[in-house]
Amino acid sequence: MGNDEVSPVATTTDEPPGSAPVRHVYVIHDDATFSRILIGRCFPVPFTSDPTGLSCRDLPVATLGTIPPGGTCPTAKTGGNFPTLAIDKAGNLYTIWEQAPQDPVSCTITGDTVLKYSFSTDEGNHWSTPVTIPTPGLHNNVSGRRRKARDRRRQRPQHAEPRHPPIQLFAAEPFELPPGGHSLLSRENDDQQHELDASRS
Repeated sequence: MGNDEVSPVATTTDEPPGSAPVRHVYVIHDDATFSRILIGRCFPVPFTSDPTGLSCRDLPVATLGTIPPGGTCPTAKTGGNFPTLAIDKAGNLYTIWEQAPQDPVSCTITGDTVLKYSFSTDEGNHWSTPVTIPTPGLHNNVSGRRRKARDRRRQRPQHAEPRHPPIQLFAAEPFELPPGGHSLLSRENDDQQHELDASRS
């Protein structure tokens, strides 16, 4: 399972008619076969209604692979069981996960692990077609996490909102999103580049 995030935007989505708007909790995760990415969209309810205090609805994000006839495993799976979620100030959702091809008969990984990225602008109801984030030279050591680069001389984090990035990626090169896509990831800002240059001198 990945991280949990609370939307900054209050809505009445999934709630009974006449309910007050609430800030939904989102939980990004994969399924039991590690071949699908889903997101739980939750809102608080009385403990008398549900002992967890939440009412949740699972929504599909992406299908990584399927089990073909005669196979025993999906053709692709999450390369690491930790999809990552971020939410911007407008309530748009962004997710990144690791993905690897898999032999459907032997259930062994058959290729490189890659990073995939998708976003939703309607509270998780619909998601953009996943795009692959370039990681030239990396075969398995790829990860999209909420952390800062430990060594900026060797890694170039691509991130959103320079003052408070929700997700940082360690990609060797910048990449372009599909036309019309929301730009979660961008180049480092000038201040960070000056800091990088200063660390080299």
